[in-house]
Amino acid sequence: MKKLIPVMIATVLSVAFTSTIQAEHHKVELSEHLKPLKWITGTWVLEYENEEGVKVIREESFTPSVSGHVINRTLKVFRDGELANKAQTTIYYNISKQKIMGLTVNSNGLNLISTYAVSNSEIVIDWHGTSLEGKKYSGKVVRESVDQNSHKAHQLDRVYDGEKVDDNKDVIFTRKK
Repeated sequence: MKKLIPVMIATVLSVAFTSTIQAEHHKVELSEHLKPLKWITGTWVLEYENEEGVKVIREESFTPSVSGHVINRTLKVFRDGELANKAQTTIYYNISKQKIMGLTVNSNGLNLISTYAVSNSEIVIDWHGTSLEGKKYSGKVVRESVDQNSHKAHQLDRVYDGEKVDDNKDVIFTRKK
């Protein structure tokens, strides 16, 4: 089974990538299981200055695809105008576990598995993963819709390579038009 997991992840990501291209040409309605995530679809931007005084822009796009059975999340992080990190997440309803789940791979080789709990306008994402170096990471992200064009998010319960990381305060993402 362990040998099949990388193949399964590659297959899901491949299908999701292909269907994202198709979704650009057609409006895709979300499946019943993913409809609670409808408010997060679109492109969101967060801009801030970090502790070192570096301007950071975080852009996340959530695009329905595969006839509405998948939401592809694409993340790009820029630091002082340079692309510093990017990631692709395939969000889907896992039939056997009866949960909304996600598979993420980022440009640094970090692989994450996440579970989504959705209630009204709040999404709680529990995630865990492993880096190429074998380091373990885990945490939680809470996203809450503020209005049609903004949502707040914060990270908590994070553990990076065995070390507890402080929770961060709410940040506000705005919808890109």
